[in-house]
Amino acid sequence: MAVLNKIRQRSVFLIVIIALALFSFVLADLFRNGGAISQKDQNTIATINGEDIDRTEFARKVEAASRNFGANGSSIQAMNYVGIKS
Repeated sequence: MAVLNKIRQRSVFLIVIIALALFSFVLADLFRNGGAISQKDQNTIATINGEDIDRTEFARKVEAASRNFGANGSSIQAMNYVGIKS
């Protein structure tokens, strides 16, 4: 009971500490990922020989390869095929 009473007495202080911790977590993630400024980096899935591969273009090529393979091919085979052809 004494511990709960001390927590109740310092509840504002604890709320401020928890809020600062959450805020610092969000800020750290923004700084690490570059925030919304580096949207181009999020659409690039790989760089091969200095050429960036766009996520949507790769997905489009994989979908086309999957259709060409038909029921005999898997999505992994289509991804490998597109990766070799690129």
